[in-house]
Amino acid sequence: MIFDTYLNDEDYVLFPVPSYSNALNLLKMSSKHIHIIRALEIQDIKEALNNTFFKLIYLTSPNNPTGYIIEPSDIKFLAKQYPSTFFVIDGCYIEYDENSLIYDIDLPNVIIVRTFSKAFGLAGLRIGYMYSRADTTAKLAILRDPHLPTEIAKQAAYVALINITEYRLIWKEMRENRKWFMNELSKRNILVNHDSKGMFIMAKLTKCSNSELSKYLIENHGILIKVLKGEIFGLDNNNYIRIGISNRQNLTKLLTAIDTFIQIGFAYPTPKTKTALFS
Repeated sequence: MIFDTYLNDEDYVLFPVPSYSNALNLLKMSSKHIHIIRALEIQDIKEALNNTFFKLIYLTSPNNPTGYIIEPSDIKFLAKQYPSTFFVIDGCYIEYDENSLIYDIDLPNVIIVRTFSKAFGLAGLRIGYMYSRADTTAKLAILRDPHLPTEIAKQAAYVALINITEYRLIWKEMRENRKWFMNELSKRNILVNHDSKGMFIMAKLTKCSNSELSKYLIENHGILIKVLKGEIFGLDNNNYIRIGISNRQNLTKLLTAIDTFIQIGFAYPTPKTKTALFS
């Protein structure tokens, strides 16, 4: 709806990666000029905006799959500096940030997109929302499908919101588990991004392929991890994985499986040699 409202085939769009790959597929349906840049810092985005006029920029915060966040102050600064560019912020994992960043930016060119799919567990109902300044949302409402979301989805979202206190306790536990899990990985010389604010942790494998580890975990322990393909997520190679944060029991099971993987020397020349999997 946002892309259909503000874009045409000849408009230029900035799409920093790593990012959510499905959003890129949707953008390609609205514009022929998608400029993809590798951006791990806000400075990378600033430089791209300085060089070319873009009608729209799509950002994820917390980022999928890295977990990095973009500070609201940076968004506000850029949106003011480039008032003719629309900043679409995908905040579907924002509940997992300790500070629960709320974008209250009163600018007509900033649009925040949120969802009930992740933190509320309502993915199958396809319900979410967006907010911006009133004049911007009024324009977007013209193309809104009056039949969506379904009544079932709206009722489920309503029940979730009136039970927000219980959900916040769950999010707090997930954040604590994320911190604990990253520390446990560090004890095993597995290096991860400790600034991750998503409901997942991304790591790069250096001593084995991600497909080897994934196959071992599935076949021997019934554990599924996400194998990230570089060309899809905008990563520098194809040997990344993403691990979803769960309860302490499930994460302990995964750690035990990783320990076993290291101890048996799976896919290593010298069996039983403990080597760091990640870097």
